[in-house]
Amino acid sequence: MLIHNDEANSYFETVKPKTSYKEDGFKIRWNVKSIAGKENANGFIVQLVDAEGPKTSDEPYYEAWRVENGKTDHLYDHDDVFRSKDQVKYHTQVFWIDETDELYQKVTKWEPTMMFFAGDLPAALKSEAPYMKDRDPLFEREYIPERWN
Repeated sequence: MLIHNDEANSYFETVKPKTSYKEDGFKIRWNVKSIAGKENANGFIVQLVDAEGPKTSDEPYYEAWRVENGKTDHLYDHDDVFRSKDQVKYHTQVFWIDETDELYQKVTKWEPTMMFFAGDLPAALKSEAPYMKDRDPLFEREYIPERWN
């Protein structure tokens, strides 16, 4: 399943802005129950990000949200945001890594790098996580700004 921009789906909800100021992009909050397939899940929501545009990495990277008791750690009013001052097109694949999964311990070793657009999320370059290559994503997301040329 490929979800374009913020089209309606069961995996995330779009966070409405608190002001009338319109930003390029959008923010989302993960629907953990839908992604994990159960209540009170523990694990990671992992997203493989491939961004195209100026000032983007040539190599895709993974970023991870820790899930404890069915919730992500909401430091902000959202879990993820697609936004950039430059024209950036994002294509992502989203995976669920349950605490019983063999990959769980590997993902726990990822560190926040403040690299790319992952911000303070634990992250790893695609080349640093070859163990993810045989895993099928739950769904894919794509964000293409309206002004994309």
